[in-house]
Amino acid sequence: MRIIMDKPGAVELGKQGENLSREIAFPEPAAWAEEFPGGAAQLLVRPPGACAPAYPVVLSEEDGLAIWPVTAADTARAGYGRCELRWSIEGQAVKSRTYVTFVAEGLSGGCVCGTDNWSAYLEQIIRAGADALNAAGRAEAAANRAEISGGSGVGIATDEEVSEMLEEVFGAAEEPPDGVATDEEISEMLAEVFGVHE
Repeated sequence: MRIIMDKPGAVELGKQGENLSREIAFPEPAAWAEEFPGGAAQLLVRPPGACAPAYPVVLSEEDGLAIWPVTAADTARAGYGRCELRWSIEGQAVKSRTYVTFVAEGLSGGCVCGTDNWSAYLEQIIRAGADALNAAGRAEAAANRAEISGGSGVGIATDEEVSEMLEEVFGAAEEPPDGVATDEEISEMLAEVFGVHE
């Protein structure tokens, strides 16, 4: 079931423990993209609980909507939490909107079993998200530098081009000469080719 967040109110994530039974669709990125082109939508979620850390979730894009597929990790704790939708350019948030989230209590009640594991898991997700954002920023910066250079940078020669260059420098490979070159002859050849001066 897809819920489009075009009205005020809490974001209903479903019942505790549900997995991929809902998608939350945010319409704001379409307007933000017009105002701030070249950005990307990001979502941070803070589950219910006073000390629960926020973590990023993976969004998909469809028809200008940012889609959040709600997983079992998002519904693990019952109660009210928060999520913040951000529009970021080069890792900097230029627009954001915060929502209240709600997870209905399941049969397990308010069980907080495995709270330590949950916190460790969320910390790993936060680190992985930050690493991914940093890597994306570095890749975008490299792409921009390549675009600015206009293709005038150094290219990589093909095998055929390397063969042609070697042929120009050393001559075509014909029958091997008789005998073996002396150290002096090798030094002279290197001096001719590379301009080595003693």
